[in-house]
Amino acid sequence: MPIVLSACWQLFLLLLTNPEALPGCAPCCAPQPGEGRILDSASPALAEVRQARRANQAQLRAEMDGWARQMHQKGVSERAQVGSRRGRAGCGL
Repeated sequence: MPIVLSACWQLFLLLLTNPEALPGCAPCCAPQPGEGRILDSASPALAEVRQARRANQAQLRAEMDGWARQMHQKGVSERAQVGSRRGRAGCGL
């Protein structure tokens, strides 16, 4: 089964492999000293994708916090706290 990438990921991969593909983008795509990552300012599409990702993470975190509070109120968990292990959020029971 072939892997299908969204247009945003295709643009991201294009920028990684060929930063000159978009005029004026090459200086922004070069890793900054000590950062080792592409800046949001490299492309409006990249900035939009990253902003949507941050908003999604915040929304999911708020929902997890709500679940943790509900489980604590019902006596299912010891604390109303969301923990993070290996990049995954969860609530200890």
